[in-house]
Formats: sequence, C-alpha cells, structure tokens
Amino acid sequence: MKNIIIVLSFFFVLTSCKNKKKELVNKITTPKYHQGLSIIGEINLPNNTIIFLQEQLLNKTYKTIKTSKVDNGIFTFTKELNEEKLLFIGFENNDNKIPFIANNFETFINVDIKAIGNAKIKGSELQKEYTIYTDNLEKAKNKFLFKTKYIKNNPNSILSVIILKKMLGVTKWRTEQNRKAYNVLSPKIQNTKIGKNVLEYITKNEKLTAKAVSIAEVSLDPEVTNETPVVEVIKKTTSPSVVKYRKKAPNFYAESIKGNDISLKSILKNNKVVLIDFWASWCAPCRAESPHIKRLYKKYHAKGFDVIGVSEDKYSDMNKWRNAVTNDGLPWHQVIDDNRRVARMFGVNTIPHTVLVYKNGGIILNKKSSYTIERKLKEIFGY
Repeated sequence: MKNIIIVLSFFFVLTSCKNKKKELVNKITTPKYHQGLSIIGEINLPNNTIIFLQEQLLNKTYKTIKTSKVDNGIFTFTKELNEEKLLFIGFENNDNKIPFIANNFETFINVDIKAIGNAKIKGSELQKEYTIYTDNLEKAKNKFLFKTKYIKNNPNSILSVIILKKMLGVTKWRTEQNRKAYNVLSPKIQNTKIGKNVLEYITKNEKLTAKAVSIAEVSLDPEVTNETPVVEVIKKTTSPSVVKYRKKAPNFYAESIKGNDISLKSILKNNKVVLIDFWASWCAPCRAESPHIKRLYKKYHAKGFDVIGVSEDKYSDMNKWRNAVTNDGLPWHQVIDDNRRVARMFGVNTIPHTVLVYKNGGIILNKKSSYTIERKLKEIFGY
C-alpha cells in the first residue's frame, strides 16, 4: 500500500509539472549528473511550437543542432556531448535566444515567451558561474574589458575559454588582444578540445590580418556573404578597383560605446541614408562639426537618416571618448576604431572625415563639408 502511494505521488508531481507552469524549475534543488545533454524546459507556448537547440558559429550565425516541439508547455532535448560548450535555446518566429552551459548535468529552463531575457535556468555549478558572470557583464560599462579581465582572473576555469571563443566571433580584428587572452589560460584549459579550437582560430586569423590592410567581414557587395571565406573578402575589399573608385562602402563591425558590436550593414538595413563620421575626443575641429551634424540628425532622423560616429580614440582613452559623447550630447551610434582598421577601409588619413552612404551601400559623398551634406540630404528627402 505504501509503495502504491509513493508511485501515485510521483505521478501527481509529473502531471502537475505539465499543467502548472513555473513549478518545475522551482522544485529542482540539485540537478543530477547525466551522461550527455539533458534539458527539460517549461514555456507558455501552444502545443507543437518548434523550439531550437542551437550553436553560435564564429561568423555570428546560428546552426540548429536539434529541434523539439512544445507538448503541454514542456520541451525537452537530449544529446551526446564530448565537451562543455555554450549552446542556445531558440524560438520559432522570434530572434531572441537563451544561452546556457551544455554539459553532463541536467539543465532545467523556465521561459516566459514575453520576457525571454528573464528565463530561469538551473544546472551544473558551471551554469551557476555563467549566470553570475552574465549578470555582472550586463552591469559592466565596457563589455570587452570586463570579459578580458574575467579570463585573466580565472585562468583555470573552462568558462574562460568558452567566453574567449564567443568573443572571437565579434573581435576577430583584435588579434593581439585575443592572443594575450589565450596566453593567460592555464595549460590544462589550453589543452581541452575547445582550447585547441580557439588557438587554431586565433593563429589562422593572425596570418590573414598580417597579409591584409583591412578585413571586411561581410561586404555590402551582394557577391560577398557570410559564407564567403575571409581570404576572398580580403581580396575583394582591397582590390585596386574598389579602393580607387569607392563605389561600394565596405561593411565593418566595431565595438559600440555600449560594449556590443554593430555593423554598417545592420544600420543601413533600417535607414535610407547613413553618415559615417570619423572623429576623436581630442580632435577640436571634429567636435566643432558635431552641432551641424546634430541639426541634420534632428531634422531627418525620423525620415530614415542615421549616423555612426567612428572614434579614433585609443582603448586606453575610452573614458575620454565616453565623456566627449556625453558632454557633446551625441544621440547616434558610436563605435571605437582603436587601431584605425575602419579608417583604413575607407581611406581616411585625417579627421574630421565624413562618408555619406545610401541604403544599398553606395557611397554618395566622401569627405565633403556639412553644407554639401545638407544640400544632398535636402535632395534625397525633398525638404
């Protein structure tokens, strides 16, 4: 009789987990070891909605590893694993994703589809470490410096090399910094499968950047896509015809003042015309131009005009750059170009220097006065 009561109680708990959301994760105290990946998730989505298990590639795209369908608010994944790695839960018709540490421990995820960023995750001790890390990263003023400092302070943690691998996809031009970050890892972490993979990528990228003036990771030229090998992109971007005539603007990724990476292509996607403003906090003539650009921004921004400020400040002077943006009240996108990588892509030798780019990537004006830019904007927008 006692055994029957235990079985019925266990069945009741399982049934309740399916019928009452937000209970499963809260009931779990210590996730158990599991041979391979094991995920149980709760979500407020209709039955048969597809959930994706994904891995982020170094070109910023996501590869779907497995799919699962929601069944009474529950989705599950199981998979063999040969290394600890960062994976993502993705959703049908939704670009938001939930990162988590995949390893040989049970992982429980509770998701409110209207607040994906607040998902609750219970997993291994490494998952706890990652949750603390991401919470602190969100508060950090400079995301890149926070990541490199974390790696330096935790050379024996597998999380450090996981963080470094994720960084490589958006900081491939920082070859020196990436190498330094790798070198602080302990020999044990360097010799893991993911550690060797990171070293291979860093070494390959060092060779590529040593041979090229600049890298356009994703050219605006429709012939060059995410799938195009980097070496081919270099040849196309630095070919004499492109450099000489400047008919197409080379795309670029750069670190924004918020610490995330943005690209020219992503800004052009939602605008009719974009002004690239090369400047620096120490450049008085540059800052004297800011009020003119602010006036144009205020007049045309709602109609499809945007600005990307590309600062030639050094990483060591980031506070001066931030203060200049704040003090001058610059409301548009701001990125830093520490080693003049972006400047070389556009042939910029002195600042201030502005480049006006149309939505299809074609350069309209290059190094023209604010008066000429305003006249062109009047022509484009009709007033």
